[in-house]
Parts: sequence; C-alpha cells; structure tokens
Amino acid sequence: GPKGSGKSQMAESLTWLFFSGKNSDKELIKGFNLNKGQYTPFSFFNRVSRFRNCPILMNEFDENNIEDFAFGAFKSSYDGEGREVGNGNSKKTKGTTIQKILGTVILVGQYLSTRDDGSVLSRSISCNFSLERLGNLTEEQMQAHDDLKKIEKEGLSSLNIELIKYRDQVKEKLHRTFLQVQSQLTEETRKSGHRIEARLLSNYSLTITAIKLMTELGIDLPFKYEEFYSMAKNKVIDHNKMLKDNSAIQQFWKGVEFMFDKAIITDGLHFKKQKEDQISIKNGDKTTEVIKFNYPTEVLYFRFENVHKEYMDNYRKRTGKQAIDEQTLLNYMKEQPYFIGLVTAFSFNDRRTSCYAFNYTLMQNEFGIGLEKDNHHKAEKKQEQPPAPSNDPP
Repeated sequence: GPKGSGKSQMAESLTWLFFSGKNSDKELIKGFNLNKGQYTPFSFFNRVSRFRNCPILMNEFDENNIEDFAFGAFKSSYDGEGREVGNGNSKKTKGTTIQKILGTVILVGQYLSTRDDGSVLSRSISCNFSLERLGNLTEEQMQAHDDLKKIEKEGLSSLNIELIKYRDQVKEKLHRTFLQVQSQLTEETRKSGHRIEARLLSNYSLTITAIKLMTELGIDLPFKYEEFYSMAKNKVIDHNKMLKDNSAIQQFWKGVEFMFDKAIITDGLHFKKQKEDQISIKNGDKTTEVIKFNYPTEVLYFRFENVHKEYMDNYRKRTGKQAIDEQTLLNYMKEQPYFIGLVTAFSFNDRRTSCYAFNYTLMQNEFGIGLEKDNHHKAEKKQEQPPAPSNDPP
C-alpha cells in the first residue's frame, strides 16, 4: 500500500504484542530497514535469528532496492533453510553454523513483489492497505486506534499469557484441525473453478485453523469463525489470481499480445489458428499420439522459438532486464491446461515446420489470452451502439 495507509502502524502493533520492552532510547523495538546500504549480512542475520516464534518486522521492502542475500533469505526461510557460516578461529575448532529465520517475517513496503516469478509473494499472506480505507473510518474506530497506541507504550505482551494457557490443547488439536480445514478449503475453491497453489492453501489454512481453535476454546473474538473463513477463502482466491496475473507465463502472453498489436509478430508467420476435431502430437519418446476433441476446438499453432526471440529483444528494450529463458518458460508452459504438445509439421506462410499447439478456445475462455486484431474495435463499437427501444424484444 501507499505511504500513510497504516502498514507500519499495524505491523508495529503485531510486533509490540510480543516485544514490550524498551531499548536504550526508552522506545519500543523498531523494524529493520531493508534499503540498500542500511545493513550488512551480519546485522541482517543477527536480527532475524535472534528470537524464535515471534514477529520480525522488516520495513521498506522493495524488490528493486534490496540486497540479493536478503531477498534469498526470505524465500528460503519458508522451507526452514538458512545461511551457513563459519565459526571458530583455529583449525581444531573451525566449523560451520546455520543462521535461520526463526520467527514470522512481516514485510512492509509500497510495492507488490513479483520478482523471480512471485517467489516471495507465493510464500506470503498478502495484505493490501489503502488510503480510501482510512477515509472511511468512524470516530469510534479512530478513538480505538488511539487508545491502542497508548496501551502499547505500557506493554501488550501480558495478553499472551491468556493464550499460552491453551498451548497443550492447541498442540493436541492443531494437526488434525489443520488437515480438515485444508481439505475443506481445497474442495470449495476447486468447486468454484480455482486451482490454488499448494503454498497458499497451506498458509491460509493455517490462519483459519488458528481462528477455529480459538473459537472452539471459547476465546472471545470480535468476529465469528464463519465470517473469517469466508473472508480467507475470498482472499486466497484473489491472491492466487494475483500470482497468475504476475507469473512468468502470463507476462509472456501479455508480451505476445503487445507484440502482435505492434505488428512485431504476425498471424500466419509466427502463429496460426485453426479449428480441429483432432490433432497429432509427438511425444518425448518420439511416438505420435492422436488427441481427439469432444467438439471442434480452435487450436493455436505457435512457433515458440521464433516468438521467444522477439519477446527477449522486446522485453530487454522495455525493461532493461533479461527475460526468462526459452527452455524454462517452455517447461512452465507444459504444465498449463491449455498446452497440447509438439506438432511435427504445420504449414505457415513462409514454410512448413514444427511448432507447439495450444487449446486456443481454453486460452480465451478461462485465461483471457487473445490474439485477435479486432477485439478492441468490436468492444468499442458495442459500447457506441445506442440502447434498443423499450418496446423491442430482448
């Protein structure tokens, strides 16, 4: 979210629920500044490995202005991996130790992270902050915020004592309840047509599990479990869509659409669309397989290598960065539901050659990928048409 939208204030409140002690300046613990030049590898890993099972606040997270080792640390922390460093000064005592992130990292920044195919975003629970939300706060809500900030100065950590007494009960029920919640969330999101990434399902299921257990233990919360579950389900769907929209594959197709609009690639030379009842593809073992469709399906015949070269050049000119390489992108592409396979020979305008085939009908209907010159013109004409008179049939 933008400046002044309340990101840091909320993150500090979460932090001060655990850390109520004052520093040498008689102030509550502050977040760690992630701007380049503000820290060293030692200070970074010393901060993240100092405490266990509590929030670790990281301010000014910007993937374009962060040390590479810090970005890598946030990725690896999700899997419990750490930084291996040497210790000891002599040959006899010299060895290694692993510095791990042992708490829950809170990343605060103005910009959404999409670097490395959304690697940090896919490991996180994303919370959007807006200035509009602040403008809609009531007097009562603003007073509650001011009261909270006053209490924080005195310390909030005693509230944890009220929760710690339930530790044994939570420990006993946590795993079973988590599996039940995860199964329900997976089933319901799939029924609504969404295939959520496994990491996201686990992250959001764990938050739902925490609220479910607290509700069952009789802890008074300002909302009902059903309300939280519904909110979390909608959130994980939105988060998954956000990842897809910013994925390497989606960025590639957006780039292809852009190049097509600018006539950098052309229909007939770089790709062709054709309705088919069936199609023959070549398997990895060099055998041929005939795939039959249930109904006439529009197939996109795509010269992947040729288009990717144009995409690499165009991406570098627009961003100054290197685009994802052809083989990696192709491996990702093969996992997509609209990918059909390799066609040994197809006639384009210049010659007959091999290409890759995609289910274009599926690409359009479910993923919004289109290579149609008149799409925008049709939409404009449709909007320009006057409404039909009320006595006309619908």
